[in-house]
Amino acid sequence: MTGDTPPTEDVAALKTAAERVADLEAVSQFLALEAALAKRELEAMRRTVSWRITAPLRAVRRFTRRWRRS
Repeated sequence: MTGDTPPTEDVAALKTAAERVADLEAVSQFLALEAALAKRELEAMRRTVSWRITAPLRAVRRFTRRWRRS
């Protein structure tokens, strides 16, 4: 064996690692898209009339929960 060619195990390990990186990058892109979609849906919900109308009720609920805990 000469010093020019890497051992077969090293090449196989690099290939496996590169495939794993590609898989993780694909998952990362998918999750980023899912997060962006969820954020848009949440923003759309918060812009609805019903969400804005019930804001005072949610504020009272938060206040009473904090008051009970203290």
